[in-house]
Amino acid sequence: MAVPCLPLLTRTRSTTPQAELSRVERLVHLKGAFALTGDLSSQKKYLTDKNIVIIDDVATTGTTLNEAAKVLIPVSYTHLTLPTNREV
Repeated sequence: MAVPCLPLLTRTRSTTPQAELSRVERLVHLKGAFALTGDLSSQKKYLTDKNIVIIDDVATTGTTLNEAAKVLIPVSYTHLTLPTNREV
């Protein structure tokens, strides 16, 4: 089973690496830093009735995952999975 990996998000501005920031700074640093790649009409086919997994290499505060999800949720009818490196 082939699973597509698509670049649905892009950064809207340069940001300091999260690892260089305090916890408090991390929580607000990425607000509005992501947008859909391309226009909505070209991405809609990838966002409708799909299971989307957003992957972050390091999920300390979850800010990157949350900000990415904020962009995708309003424009899609999908199930978003935000995996973390923490054991439950």
